[in-house]
Amino acid sequence: MVEARKHNKSGAEHLTVAMASQGAVQRWSTTLAAQKLREVLWLCESPCKLIPASDGRLSAKGRKACYAYQLVAREKFGTAVEQIRASKGQDDTVISHLCGTRNCVESKHLVLEPKRTNDERTHCHFVMGNVFRATGRHGVKQLLDLGSCTHLPKCGDEDEVDPSRTTPAKRVCLGM
Repeated sequence: MVEARKHNKSGAEHLTVAMASQGAVQRWSTTLAAQKLREVLWLCESPCKLIPASDGRLSAKGRKACYAYQLVAREKFGTAVEQIRASKGQDDTVISHLCGTRNCVESKHLVLEPKRTNDERTHCHFVMGNVFRATGRHGVKQLLDLGSCTHLPKCGDEDEVDPSRTTPAKRVCLGM
């Protein structure tokens, strides 16, 4: 039997939010709901939502508890998040941001997919970011309409997930 790899800093095998008790998750969800979120219009049609902490982590009782986007992913994808490892190989499932904003907590911007696809998205986000800075959201829409992104769902799209789904959807990536 192959031993699961552990995270190089924490030593954990899975995400904190995946291994937490239901009571802890409920407390963290209450903390997140009380946060004043900052909205930033970036690569998606709907704005990214960011918590005040610049590192994206929620604090509970004076300690860092979990990354807020991981909590949102647990609420969106349920038990599928429990399978995400803290230390990931290229074929392992990760929480990916369609918007390209690491700590965004907008659930429509989050998908579960292989790390390889998530890593490939960084190229799309880089190109889309440059177009956004030069021409604004209209230019990004034109870029996507031209077929520059071959991921499914496309970078900058929103993922409307069936809430009863408990496993990641199959994602297709044809590369850039």
